[in-house]
Amino acid sequence: MRRLILAMIVVGVSFAGSAYGNDLTEVFGAGDDGSVRLRIMPHFDFRSESAVIAREAPCDAATSARCTEDSTILNRELDYSHTTTTLGLKLQAGLARGLELHIDLPFVVADSTDISFANGVDQTNSSVDPSNARIAQDLAAGGPFDEFFATYRLFDVANGTSYDTRRGLGDMSLGISWLAFDQSRQPHTADFALRLGYTAPTGTVREGDNTAVGSGLHWIRAALALGRQYGPAYPYFGVDFGAPFAGTRSLFSGAGDSQPFSKPGVRADAAIGVELTVYENPVNDIRIAVDVRGEIGYVGEGRDYSPLFEALADSSCNGTSFGDAGGPSNGGPYRPDPAVISPELAQCAWVVQEPGIGDESIGNRDARTYAHDGITTVEAYMTWGGSLRLTGEFNDTVGLQLMGRIEGQAEHFLTIARTGEDFNNDGKVDLDPDGRERNPRYNPTYDSVGRRFWLESIQNFEVGLSAWVQF
Repeated sequence: MRRLILAMIVVGVSFAGSAYGNDLTEVFGAGDDGSVRLRIMPHFDFRSESAVIAREAPCDAATSARCTEDSTILNRELDYSHTTTTLGLKLQAGLARGLELHIDLPFVVADSTDISFANGVDQTNSSVDPSNARIAQDLAAGGPFDEFFATYRLFDVANGTSYDTRRGLGDMSLGISWLAFDQSRQPHTADFALRLGYTAPTGTVREGDNTAVGSGLHWIRAALALGRQYGPAYPYFGVDFGAPFAGTRSLFSGAGDSQPFSKPGVRADAAIGVELTVYENPVNDIRIAVDVRGEIGYVGEGRDYSPLFEALADSSCNGTSFGDAGGPSNGGPYRPDPAVISPELAQCAWVVQEPGIGDESIGNRDARTYAHDGITTVEAYMTWGGSLRLTGEFNDTVGLQLMGRIEGQAEHFLTIARTGEDFNNDGKVDLDPDGRERNPRYNPTYDSVGRRFWLESIQNFEVGLSAWVQF
């Protein structure tokens, strides 16, 4: 542990910066006489996410006016919303001039997800929650196997689905900030700050059968920031890069060489903005400032929690075995015998098409009980946003900040697992679930082209309030 802390100090860490204390670039260093200082900062954060979840579907030009030639189209299926309310406590220690150690302990008060049918969708036309009548009709139509069964119930939506509210201790983060160049001491330079941060999987891992909020991931983040004071204006720029590593208790385990992704993708973010001091009284150490910021980011492809997590992890089909459903073999078409397979089992055969979901310690595949963990392979996407911050420093001891932020995301696929790896170089991936080439996390029901889920009409916003006392 001592070596880790020493390494963090040597590298330098956390967005650091100006003598005025812009929240992106500030370093809470020691006092002018070198004495250690402490800042205690309770904070409140609220985040809201909403989007439409669409799904690919084939379009027959001969029977549909939505396409002029046979193609794949997107059908809006679901409305998604997710809100998170967090109370946190951040502790900052000024260890030396321009050097800060900080720890942030978040507690999630409420984490709520709601999924419902989109406008114009119900059980008569949904591809995720069809009516019992549609399922029975599709099964009966197969007769002597002259048609394929494809009316799967992936999860329940019919009555609008609000899942159990999650709450509890989140993942703790810590880091060190270092102000390598300080304009207040070297007027000919700009502020230049570095950060190294670490997020530990301290929260209980979020799973389908609990109400926990932890990610089960270790995150390492590195960042730098530049800023310079020009009269009342302080323009700044910062970049941040993060990479995750799966913890021993996470849902992000690898399952062989044919699985290209086992954990979430890397993150890279950049921000540019300006802080304006709108009022200052140096005699009484009072200052009011407004900060306007623009942001852009990138999230790499990887297996992750997504808007489908709660729905897939809560599916009524979890617990179905391959043998019970008579599931399709080798990723091929499903042809259940209606005299043997009931509609209740046929509707659940989608889950057993992902061989990696079952308990692989059970050698007999037919006997494995399948339960989806809710994790899917999510396509890489860009983010962008803007924020407005109002900061008040009322003396050299007390401060307050109010923040509002909006965020957009590029539309992207939520289920895009690769089929696997062509190890024998025969030009195709062998989809035998017990073979080496098939990706055990690939489920043709929603990962194959023409059936994938797509996230669109994304609208996210955040508000935050923080206060601090320092001495």
